[in-house]
Amino acid sequence: MPRRPQLTEAQIAALFDPPTDRRDLVRYYTLSASDLALVCGCRGDHNRLGFALMLGYLHYLGRPLKIGERPPAALVAFLAEQIDVLPTCLEDYLVAPRTCLSTPE
Repeated sequence: MPRRPQLTEAQIAALFDPPTDRRDLVRYYTLSASDLALVCGCRGDHNRLGFALMLGYLHYLGRPLKIGERPPAALVAFLAEQIDVLPTCLEDYLVAPRTCLSTPE
């Protein structure tokens, strides 16, 4: 049986990377009222933006933000605009240590 041709890097990116086109951002990353309520429950602008970003990734891509992954600036700016925070505060979220997977000693 012949092997199927492998996808190129550009094809993989088109399938699995978040969009940067304004029309696609509006279509796939507009937060619903219930999403906004969840986001507003987070403390700190950086956590609100990080949580909104995670929600967006899960809704559209079906996966969380990967460790060390940098989301497109257009996506960050679009989400930051919806929750009224500065896009630059995402840096604080990306460098903060995460302890959600650690277990109590």
